[in-house]
Amino acid sequence: MRVNRWMSTLGLSRKFENNRKQMSTEDAVDQAIEDIPEGYVIRNFMREHQAEVKNMCITEYNEAETMQMFKEEGREEGREALLISQVCRKLRKGKNVEQIADELEEDEVRIKAICVTAEAFFPDYDEEKVVSAIRQNALV
Repeated sequence: MRVNRWMSTLGLSRKFENNRKQMSTEDAVDQAIEDIPEGYVIRNFMREHQAEVKNMCITEYNEAETMQMFKEEGREEGREALLISQVCRKLRKGKNVEQIADELEEDEVRIKAICVTAEAFFPDYDEEKVVSAIRQNALV
C-alpha cells in the first residue's frame, strides 16, 4: 500500500497540505508523521523509516504536481488546435483576418499568425498540417 494512502487513511493528507502552506514539504511530511496518534501500529514503522517515507511522499507529491502540469499543457494544446481548426474552416469560407478574429472573439494578431501559416496549405487549409506547422514554429 502506498504511503500516501496510509496518510490519507489516517487523515494526515489534509494536515500535510495545511502544514505545507506554512513550511517546507520535507518539514510538512515530518510533522504529518509526528501527528500520527500514539496507538496506531503504523506510527512506529513510519518513524523507523521516516527518511524513506519522506522521500516516497515527496516523490508522490511531485508526481501529482507534474501530472497536473501535463494535463494543463494538454488542455492548452487542445484549445490551440481547436482555434486553429476554427480559423481554417473560416478561411475555407473565404473570411478575412478581421472577420475571423471578430467571430471567434480572438486577438487579431494571433489570428493573423495562424492565417499566415495556413496560407501555405491553401486551398484545403488542412487543419492537422496547419497545427503541426504552427507548433513547429511556435507561433501561437
